[in-house]
Amino acid sequence: MILLTKLTVAAIVVSVAVLTHSIFMLISFDPTQTKQATGYVASKKVKAAMRYHGIGFAESDSAGNLWFRRDEQKCRLYTRAFMDSFYGKD
Repeated sequence: MILLTKLTVAAIVVSVAVLTHSIFMLISFDPTQTKQATGYVASKKVKAAMRYHGIGFAESDSAGNLWFRRDEQKCRLYTRAFMDSFYGKD
């Protein structure tokens, strides 16, 4: 019979915990989730639209349309009201 020291048992417990966490992360990975851009600097127009709507985060779809969520609804970032205020109403 092999005698295990307390340190060895602790190392095994930690290893199992790390392995279990890694497996859980792989199982719960969803490749369809929206990916955040890193290192992206928004244009002046995007920043102005975000200020206009009072938001700090906007998303884009595969077609390049910008939008944000408010009250669980998908809203366009460039609304007519924003465009009129940004470019000046004719």
